[in-house]
Formats: sequence, structure tokens, C-alpha cells
Amino acid sequence: MTCCGKSKIKENLGFCLKKRKLFADILYAVKKKQ
Repeated sequence: MTCCGKSKIKENLGFCLKKRKLFADILYAVKKKQ
């Protein structure tokens, strides 16, 4: 997840944080299932 790493536009940062949270939630759910 590098989309926030080189963020130059603030609006993209908010979008990226939401994306990362979603990704983390999915990872957490997958780990729980195992």
C-alpha cells in the first residue's frame, strides 16, 4: 500500500486513508476466519 507514500494532493490522502482502512479490515476478517 504505497498510494499514501508520495501523496502530494490532500484530497487524495483522505481517499487513500479510507482505502487503507478498508484493506486492513479485510485482512483482519481473513485472519479471523483462519
